Amino acid sequence: MEIFKEDIHITENLLDETMSCVTEADIIVPDTMPDILKVLKCDIDLVKTDKIVHQNGVEFSGVLDYKILYLADDKTIRSINYSRDFSRNVDAKIDGDVVCYASGDVTHIEPKVSNSRKLNVKDVVSLKVKVIKQSTISAVTGFDGDGYPAKMQKTNSFSLDVCKDAKIKAEDTLDLNLLTNGADEILKMSFSVTDTELKSVSNKAVARGTIKIDALYTFENEIMSFEYEIPFSEIIEADGLEPDMYSIGEFKVSDANYDIGEEGNMNV
Repeated sequence: MEIFKEDIHITENLLDETMSCVTEADIIVPDTMPDILKVLKCDIDLVKTDKIVHQNGVEFSGVLDYKILYLADDKTIRSINYSRDFSRNVDAKIDGDVVCYASGDVTHIEPKVSNSRKLNVKDVVSLKVKVIKQSTISAVTGFDGDGYPAKMQKTNSFSLDVCKDAKIKAEDTLDLNLLTNGADEILKMSFSVTDTELKSVSNKAVARGTIKIDALYTFENEIMSFEYEIPFSEIIEADGLEPDMYSIGEFKVSDANYDIGEEGNMNV
């Protein structure tokens, strides 16, 4: 009897963990800004994330970006921007060549006014870390033997062939004179990614999407808003990628900056 075997590429999960991290920050009101009466809104984004894989686990790092709106003692609406570093270690035994996925989001925010010049903010950061090891096994796929009964079963196997982290830069110049009635102060700028698409071609991936901007600003002591969209498209080099491969991508704004010129133009 002759047995037939075939090499099959498989993936093994070395680590697949979700964890919640409670953090806390005391934020001082800048000297140039009035006292706090009440916190109106507090948002925190985890940006500039990075990961380092070593034999004892994964080190995840990033920056917590705070955007706080508050009612001041002079009855105006003011904003505070604050940032601080964040890092966590996830323990695991890791050996050989691996692929690591790691992402984090702020899932709970609890701001509290300590006094008129200080805020205390507690938050929960949810981390998802997955480490995959690629390997090859020799599987029996059939045999040749007269008179022996055989039962065959069809199965599908999936393997991770290409994994790529890429940064895409999107930029534009906004005319605030057209988007607003006249902004006294930009209170808050929020960025998100929508309408994403990832297409596989030979040794490349084509990524498309739209950066959506939601902004709050004050005009004559009233809070107003505007929206703006920046489309993006990028060709990402990915050796080994073929058009018939199944592709999936996660899009997230990792960092965002803006500045306002003298003529009312905002560079994003």
